[in-house]
Amino acid sequence: MSDEIYLENDDVVSVSQAGFSLSNTTTSTVSEIKNFLRKTWPGDLHGWIFDGIACRVLSGGKGWQAGRIRLRLEFTPSKPKLPEQKPSTATSEPVSPLDDLRSQLNDFQSQLDIE
Repeated sequence: MSDEIYLENDDVVSVSQAGFSLSNTTTSTVSEIKNFLRKTWPGDLHGWIFDGIACRVLSGGKGWQAGRIRLRLEFTPSKPKLPEQKPSTATSEPVSPLDDLRSQLNDFQSQLDIE
């Protein structure tokens, strides 16, 4: 599950560090940020945002990989929401994160017993 929140054009962004402001103020709408980038970015910004630009990347010792690079404006909350846990209807005991592992080990043991 991702904690990303996709911003709409009329959402407001406040940047606390003046060096990162895209205008004379520290508060802008997403639309204003996009317009600023369109005015100051050399070339066609549409390709960078929507389609991506064809490129090759040399990374992680894997050699050259062909693909596309795309820019996006992304917001991730500082304190992500914890996923809601549904109560177990089978037992009143709390669900353990090890239950899946135990189940897999039991299945594996059952396969060994059959062979």
